[in-house]
Amino acid sequence: MTTFYVINFEVAEAPRRNDGEPWTSMHIEQAPPESPVAFVEIDEQPWTDPTPETSEPVEITTAKATLQAGWYRAWWEDANGARSRDIPAVFVGDTTAVLFTVEEGRTVLGDPAFDAEKILDARDVIQDELEHAVGFALTPKAVSETVSSARGWSGLPLRPYIRQVFAVTIDGTALTETERSQLHFVDGILYGYQWAGRPVTVYYEHGLAGPTPACKRAALSLLADYLGTSPASGIDPRAESIVTVDGTIRLRTDDGGFTNPVASAWVNSNRIPRVG
Repeated sequence: MTTFYVINFEVAEAPRRNDGEPWTSMHIEQAPPESPVAFVEIDEQPWTDPTPETSEPVEITTAKATLQAGWYRAWWEDANGARSRDIPAVFVGDTTAVLFTVEEGRTVLGDPAFDAEKILDARDVIQDELEHAVGFALTPKAVSETVSSARGWSGLPLRPYIRQVFAVTIDGTALTETERSQLHFVDGILYGYQWAGRPVTVYYEHGLAGPTPACKRAALSLLADYLGTSPASGIDPRAESIVTVDGTIRLRTDDGGFTNPVASAWVNSNRIPRVG
């Protein structure tokens, strides 16, 4: 008997058209973690664009997934059978590495019954903020990325701390296992193939194996800033300042940095310099 899972993922937007013809259905495909070029269709849903006038992210849900963890993508079709381009694949699945656990958060907040959802929501925001500040992922992340290649043996610039490459396609054709075995990466640059100047899609994992102790201390320090003042409500993790009876307290510097000294010190010590 086949087991089905409910999978949610987000794409940047549904493809836009210039002829006024609407998409009427959405097709969802999945592929196993180790083979992100072996997509099969698992679901077709009626489609009405929720944001026809603007380009907004689209949340996609299917109850017909047969993989708890894998690559998912979507494409759209109109009433005449014309189809859209494929949306870049998204990896869905849990990682064993987390920035901090709910229990660690509750310990810092001094409340063993603090709302777990609030801690998890704050953790997501804190991880996004810290990763943006330092320029690399703090836990392993699987992504698909299409980049332009130069002719010859020059490297492809990807994200820092590449961990493994699952698959590479050029104009929709996947590199063979032998070709892929020749690939190697140094400082976020992928080498080992003569790219021929065409767009290349790389399915790969990047980031640290997990947060260092210093990174975790910085993240938990920010959690205490965001949620430590009031277990009933807490501070919105996206807030830049709060107003108290003693005046306004800044949570961010004017340039978007952290006023929290623990977080600021860790970011300044670990930030990858941005070029250009």
